[in-house]
Amino acid sequence: MSYRITELGGSVEEREQVCRFLADFVKSGQLLNPRPGDDDPRMWERRMGWWWDDNPHCDEDSPRGYILEYETCGIVGFSGFIPSRYEVDGEEIPSLLATTLFVDQGHRAAVIGLIARQRKLGTSYQIIDGSPSPEVRTILDKIGYRHATGRMQALFTTGRIGGRLGRSALRGMRWSFPLPRAHELDGYRIITDLSQWQEPPFPKDGRVRRSSDRATMEWLIRSGSESRQFFGLLSPDGRPIARAMGVYVKQRGILACRLLDYRDCAVPVDEFSGWERGLGLLVRKLLLAPEEAELESETKLLVISHYFSEGKIPSFGRPAVSILRYSLPHPWQDREKVALPVEGDIVLL
Repeated sequence: MSYRITELGGSVEEREQVCRFLADFVKSGQLLNPRPGDDDPRMWERRMGWWWDDNPHCDEDSPRGYILEYETCGIVGFSGFIPSRYEVDGEEIPSLLATTLFVDQGHRAAVIGLIARQRKLGTSYQIIDGSPSPEVRTILDKIGYRHATGRMQALFTTGRIGGRLGRSALRGMRWSFPLPRAHELDGYRIITDLSQWQEPPFPKDGRVRRSSDRATMEWLIRSGSESRQFFGLLSPDGRPIARAMGVYVKQRGILACRLLDYRDCAVPVDEFSGWERGLGLLVRKLLLAPEEAELESETKLLVISHYFSEGKIPSFGRPAVSILRYSLPHPWQDREKVALPVEGDIVLL
């Protein structure tokens, strides 16, 4: 008796079989923290539509995943990939987001075969895993994946829960940072229509970044289970200052708008420093003019989750766990990567 690993093809029947396996895996209690809809094959079909059919970076020959079969059981495992686009100094880096590495309990030893296929892809693609299980993290660390280690969260209360007093309390706990005063935003305009946004080019500084072309941003905004929207801030003379994609998540009765994808265009660096830059202006504008920003009316918190370079711990922020792992292919293996909370597959579930 033996295992067989095959590349996921394009047939509808094969995709339906994988979706049934993933839903049954969840129904059997093997997924530690299931999300709503994880036990429904139709939800997996919908997600695969986001990953591949609607993805501007998925070509006919793009890797989509591997199926693990045991000759007497049929499908016992799956490892998926979502094509993505990254760049450095204007040069594209082929990239894949690892997703949904599910292997039945009785066949866990065979996960090494799926990891080996992923590692082979890593010679040609950047591989990013934003949601590896503890066991997979251990394996990835052993085979040389890099870890985006430092992560903090800055929190801001809206008028729905504490407003200015709440923000003051959060600053006192160093879970937030001071924002510009309201008058500093005179003449600034917020936009929610992505077609009105003109993205400036990235600086050519040798750092790896997720591409922020319009097709990528539109795809992210129309994908995923949670409600989401685009925010852009323009100066009085129409210059782009900062932009973000907010994803609405409700936990313990509190609706938060998490700014998972963002860019500060005010100065050409990526180290997150706070209020004196464009992101601080954008956050203040969202708090001052929620109706203009079309912020969902029940929103109580704005949250910016940000990564920082080793040795550059920011003076503010609520410590948050980072499990993001990635591997860069030759010749970009030694390049510095600018990590964002939008990276990985979670935003596309």
